[in-house]
Amino acid sequence: MYLTTKLFYLNPCFQFGKIFADITNIVCFHFDPENLNWVQSDTAFEYNDIFKNVEGKFFSKDRYKVESMYETTLTLFFLIAMFMTLAWYFDNIIPTNRGVPKPYYFFLMPSFWFPSLKSKEEKV
Repeated sequence: MYLTTKLFYLNPCFQFGKIFADITNIVCFHFDPENLNWVQSDTAFEYNDIFKNVEGKFFSKDRYKVESMYETTLTLFFLIAMFMTLAWYFDNIIPTNRGVPKPYYFFLMPSFWFPSLKSKEEKV
């Protein structure tokens, strides 16, 4: 089950859904897993709620821990950066209608980081 949770965490849609669910659990009707019923919340959403981890147990005495919205948002930004990097990388190595693809190790070549070296090599 731990692996399944981590796989879902790689999906940005899961992050948005989790943040939305965290907010609605504070300000709306929500399901209480300890008592197995729906509960009306009387509290307002406050700034400190962003940093709260939720811990508890189910009626079966199994424990759960839900990360805070702050940690979820940091994970979301990390995932955005990771997927942008992968998109940039695969855009350069997969052949398309824009020309010849670069080798898979193109970012390790000095000519990639210093384009002035590339023009000197072509002149020789």
